[in-house]
Amino acid sequence: MIVPERSLPSFAVTERTAEVQWKGDAASVCGPAPAALLRGFPGGTAVRPGGVPVDLPAGEVPLAAFAAGERVAVYCAGGAVYVCSASGTEKSSVRFARIPSCARIYDGGEAYLLSDGARSALLRAGGLTVSAIAAFDCAAFYGDRLWLAYAGEAGKVRYGAPASTDLASARGGGGEISFPSAYGQIAALLPFGDSLLFFRERGVQRLRARGDERDFELTDLFSCARIYGATVADAGGIAVWLAEDGLHAYDGNERAFAPDFADVLAGPDQSAARGAAEGGRYYLQATARAGAELVPVLAAFSADGKAGSLVRCAAEGLTSSARTLFVAEGAVCAPSAGGFPFGYARRVYESETCEPFGRRALLREVRVRASGPFRLTARSEEGCRTACVRGTGGTERFPVQLPGVAFAYRLETDAPGEVLSLSATYASGGVR
Repeated sequence: MIVPERSLPSFAVTERTAEVQWKGDAASVCGPAPAALLRGFPGGTAVRPGGVPVDLPAGEVPLAAFAAGERVAVYCAGGAVYVCSASGTEKSSVRFARIPSCARIYDGGEAYLLSDGARSALLRAGGLTVSAIAAFDCAAFYGDRLWLAYAGEAGKVRYGAPASTDLASARGGGGEISFPSAYGQIAALLPFGDSLLFFRERGVQRLRARGDERDFELTDLFSCARIYGATVADAGGIAVWLAEDGLHAYDGNERAFAPDFADVLAGPDQSAARGAAEGGRYYLQATARAGAELVPVLAAFSADGKAGSLVRCAAEGLTSSARTLFVAEGAVCAPSAGGFPFGYARRVYESETCEPFGRRALLREVRVRASGPFRLTARSEEGCRTACVRGTGGTERFPVQLPGVAFAYRLETDAPGEVLSLSATYASGGVR
């Protein structure tokens, strides 16, 4: 963190040099330390605005999207669902009251089961159809069976017959079982190796359920801070989720995930947060601290949690189906290969506003020490100046000659890089 210069004494000053104080602790819009940010999101892989071509009727506002084959089912604000493909857009008979939960299942082929807790639908490569499968709040396909859980039923789980979605109770077939726990209600179900993980409100359990129901075995794994169930995802054999105290991971052992981001993700209410995983990355739609503000962000992390980036983005409906999709600014987007919908996963350093004298002054020079190339912008209420920082590790000097009262600085890059220091020299009085 760059520490601001101590306050100057009150005697007259005609020129001063000051270190810049950054918003938060550094970069990429929000406040994780620069060393925690992912170096090397592939350049040139940014998703074009919208990213996923969908043609909706005028007035329909998309909130979430789900993919199967070449088809994309788009859930809209009024409850309608449209199925879009290269051959056109068709309004389905399916309606949901909220963004549906989604579970990958196998019913004679890969399909995606969608439910809002009141009704269900099946999305296949051939289209979207109403399903007779019972509605649910979370679901998973594990051990060749379909598993469903419901909010408010205190641990009750329904399961289907082997190799079937039939939930009818029968010996060797489907049924239901109650798993009460001090960990609270079931918030998410996640197939994990030879187990099914139960993510409850404040803890995680492991179910092993191969063969006959008499052999089902449920084990408590650990308790933890409140879990946001919609953020649970499998990032290549690592279960990742957001809790009240930050991100967590489980790969046989529970641990903090991307701990350098805990200070900006822990604390705010994350009830609307959603997570998804694809291509060795974990994606998160959440709220983050940016200095004194709370801002919407879209985040991407490497599967091991050692690198990540946050982009200020009012994303909605982040989901995993055949592809990870989300909605931003009324467009359906895909954050594939580290790209984001509005350009690259851009690293941004943005300063607090500085009034060096509390009256009109002249910004004479800016000095930057950086690793990697950056675009520098110095701004006041009277204009702005830009410069290209080569970022060779040494101090680079830029004559500016910008008048104003309040000054702010921004450095941004699409490439790996880190700003090590930035200072500025001001003269009292400005220019006439």
